[in-house]
Formats: sequence, structure tokens, C-alpha cells
Amino acid sequence: MSGRGGAGVGEDVGWIRTNRGVAAWIAGATILLLIYLGTSEWALRELRDGFRLGFFTAVAVFAMLLCAVAMMLDRHRHETDEDIARVTRRDWLVAVVALALCYACFELAWRVDFLLVAPVFLAGGMWTLGVRPLRSAILAAVLVAVVIYVLFRLIGIALPTNVIGL
Repeated sequence: MSGRGGAGVGEDVGWIRTNRGVAAWIAGATILLLIYLGTSEWALRELRDGFRLGFFTAVAVFAMLLCAVAMMLDRHRHETDEDIARVTRRDWLVAVVALALCYACFELAWRVDFLLVAPVFLAGGMWTLGVRPLRSAILAAVLVAVVIYVLFRLIGIALPTNVIGL
């Protein structure tokens, strides 16, 4: 059964594309994220209520790690999903580019202005994911960015507005 099974996958796809292999990648990523959180000054900063800023983030990442370990050990660990069996290098490239764009948006939002950067990023993402026409994607992106900005202001979190200055 090694590398076979699952939702109709007939050919041997290799260990890395089984549930255990995917879970191993997830576990590795969550361990790296826990190391990052443990070494980040912001995550260790104590808040007014006594919690550390990164506490809930660390709890969520640790829960993901536990789920990945459970996935590596459960009875379906040797199975492969059809969609995972068909993943290509191009799919990985698209995922890496999307992550890089998310990081660039984050950095630009803090360096330039959230209300200028977020609508551009959101409109591009919405259009890429199929919101048509482009005018609808732009309108939705502007509305979503403004709603996020207002909600964050209401709960006391100031998003950067270096250019617009709200």
C-alpha cells in the first residue's frame, strides 16, 4: 500500500505525496514557525492583560503541529489524494509566488500605507481568483480594505497610514 490508495489514485506517487509526507512538510513548517515565534521580540512582548503578544499564535501553531503528527500516525497515512498526486512544480511555483506577494504586500503596507497597498493587492488577488469584471474586483477590494481598517481602528489597532494620514 506504500504510496497508493486514497481517492482513486492508481499509480505509485512516492512517499512525499502520501498523507504522511504532506504531514511531514506541515510539521517541519510549523516547527520553523515555532522557532521564529520563540526568537521574535514582538511575540514575547507582554500586553496589558499579562498575555504575551505571540501566545495565541504559538498555541495555534502548536495545535497545527499536533494535528500534523496525528496525520503522520493515523490509519490513512499511506493514502494519497488525487489532487495531491497531480501537483506539479508549476503549482509549487505559483504557491511560492503567492507567498512572496503576500509578504511584499505586508511590507509595503507598513512602509507606505495600508489603505493604498491593500486595495491593490486584494484587487489583484480577487481578479486572479475569478472576480469579473475588473471593476467589481477593484470596488470589492477597496470596500474590504476600508472595512478592515475601520474594524481594526474600532478595536484599538492602528494600521499604518503614512501617506493618507487618517
